[in-house]
Amino acid sequence: MFAHHSLKMNKPTTLQGYIFLALWYSIGAKAEINITQSPLEITAVEGESVQMNCSWKKYQSAQQIRVEWWKNQSRIISLFYTQNNSDMKGNNASFTVLLKANNTATELRIAKLTQNHAGTYHCRAVAEIPTLEKGNGSGTVLYVREVQNDSSLGSGAAVGVVLAVLFVLLIITLLWKLKITRAQDQGDAAVYESVSEMDAVEEPQEDVEANSSSTQGSTKWAEIPVYESCDYFDVKSNENEDER
Repeated sequence: MFAHHSLKMNKPTTLQGYIFLALWYSIGAKAEINITQSPLEITAVEGESVQMNCSWKKYQSAQQIRVEWWKNQSRIISLFYTQNNSDMKGNNASFTVLLKANNTATELRIAKLTQNHAGTYHCRAVAEIPTLEKGNGSGTVLYVREVQNDSSLGSGAAVGVVLAVLFVLLIITLLWKLKITRAQDQGDAAVYESVSEMDAVEEPQEDVEANSSSTQGSTKWAEIPVYESCDYFDVKSNENEDER
C-alpha cells in the first residue's frame, strides 16, 4: 500500500515538471534576440588586425545583458551590461570586446593575427533580467594566411636587383657604342676636310710650276725650233743635189 501511494504522489510531480519545461521552452523560443553579425568571412595575413560586429534591437526593459564571443564552440570572453553604463571594454589575450553603451551592438577585435586565430566566431546576447531572452549571431569565418618566407622574398629581391643592374649596364653599353660611332663619323669628316684643304693648297702650286716651266721653255715653244731645224736640213739637202 505504501508503494502504491508513493506512485500516486509521483505522477503529479512528473506532470508538473513537464508543464514547467514546456512553459520555459515556449517562453525561451518566443523571447529570442535577433542578432545581425558581420562580416560573414574574413581573410587576413598573419600580423594584421581584424574586427567583427554584432548588433541587435534595443530592449528597454532589459536591466542586464550578457554579451559573449565564442570561437569553435568555446567561449573566449564575455561582458555584463547594466543600465546607465557607458561603453564597456574587455580584454583577453589578443581579443578585445567592446559593448556599446546603448546596449545594441558589440565588437570583437583581434590584433596581430596568428594561425591559431583561424576559426569560426559567434556572438551571443543573453538578457537575464527581468525575463530570459537570448540570441546567437550567424557567425564569422576567419581565415589567416601565412606570411611569405624571408628567403623567398630575399631571392625575389636579389633577382630584381640583378635585372636592374643588367639593364643599367646594357644602357651604358649602348650609349658608349653610340658615342664611339659618332666620334668615328666626326673623325672621318675631319680627315675628309683636311684632305680637301690639302688639295686646295696644292692646286695653285701646280699652276705656278706650269707657268714657270712655260716661261723656261714649254713643249709648245720647243716644237718651233725643232720643226725649223728639220726644214733647214731638207733645204740643204736639196741644194746639194742641185749642185751635183
